[in-house]
Amino acid sequence: MCEKSGVVLVYCVKHRHFLSQLSEPVSAKAPSFSSELKKPMGSVAPKIAGFRLQESTITRGKPVGSVPPKLSGDRLQEVKVHKNFSISLLCLGQSYPVPSFRWYKFIEGTTRKQAVVLNERVKQVSGTLIIKDAVVEDSGKYLCVVNNSVGGESVETVLTVTAPLSAKIDPPSQTIDFGRPAVFTCHFSGNPIKTISWMKDGKSIGHSDAILRIESVKKEDKGMYQCFIRNDQESAEASAELKLGGRFDPPVIRQAFTDQVLHPGPSMFLRCVAGGNPTPEISWELDEKKIVNNDRFQVGQYVTVNGDVVSYLNITSIHANDGGLYKCIASSKVGVATHSAKLNVFGLPYIRPMEKKAIVAGETLVVTCPVAGHPIESIVWERVSMLKVVILWPLLVRRISSVLLEILVFHILK
Repeated sequence: MCEKSGVVLVYCVKHRHFLSQLSEPVSAKAPSFSSELKKPMGSVAPKIAGFRLQESTITRGKPVGSVPPKLSGDRLQEVKVHKNFSISLLCLGQSYPVPSFRWYKFIEGTTRKQAVVLNERVKQVSGTLIIKDAVVEDSGKYLCVVNNSVGGESVETVLTVTAPLSAKIDPPSQTIDFGRPAVFTCHFSGNPIKTISWMKDGKSIGHSDAILRIESVKKEDKGMYQCFIRNDQESAEASAELKLGGRFDPPVIRQAFTDQVLHPGPSMFLRCVAGGNPTPEISWELDEKKIVNNDRFQVGQYVTVNGDVVSYLNITSIHANDGGLYKCIASSKVGVATHSAKLNVFGLPYIRPMEKKAIVAGETLVVTCPVAGHPIESIVWERVSMLKVVILWPLLVRRISSVLLEILVFHILK
């Protein structure tokens, strides 16, 4: 008989026929049987080769305790990919229970972030964010957040999608009348773009915005403009031309005053005539300081039928300290013209206060001594080191070095 005990089956052999297949008989003599089932004489109990099937219990292993997420690699990663290529942003970690992964992208220029939108091109497989056919707009900082029931962790990835640089200026050429505004716009593409700069006629103009605006076009504004965009690997540039429109004539002094020596007392005037297109305006200076109308100095002007400007500087009851270097300045949007002459008035020496000047080392400095009175025999220029320079005309022209940026003190010797 065969019995079943639990999950273990015990096999038995009922017939000698099956026994003969398992073991050879000890004796060649055939066994005899009675009417009752008896065990054959001289036979061997069957033996089953191999392992017997035994009852066993398999227990699935369990962790001793829960583990918060632990990410491998740096907490800030940088990756680059060419435009139209695919990229995988990794977020690898281990924990128990199994964590959840969420990807965010920071809004450019802010600390705010928003969940990455998954679609046919952007997919997430476990903790890996896969971006197919990358575009420049995919560039930015991404955040992977990993959480389970006992903790959380995060890692940032800066993705740069590179693309060749190109630039174009709009409009490529324009003609602008004097005094009118002009605008050039540098359109560019590619990534990354680190700097934008402009040049005019091969010289930098110190402008770093995509839009170049000239509020009032002057003669010196005409020429070729270039826009440059650059990154660490390459650069691109575009050119445009600004032309001047309409007829123009820079200012020119047609008539002017001469050096004069006067006695104090009477009133007098200085006359300056200038022309140009557009019509210039005339202003006056005394020893490089602008003259404004007051009770003794009055400036007046008019325009003649042929477009010239006639300007008068009227001085009431001239004094000795009214002497000095007078200048008329004719200016318009297309240029400047000047004329200077010395007015000497008999009287004691007098020095008008001087304004401070900011000088760059290596540049040429021209300083006029604001002296009045006549006659003046000599002018002595002194600095704090008391080094004296005696010159016969009240004009000092000298090369400035960094060690000469000191206060000049004036003494007049009569």
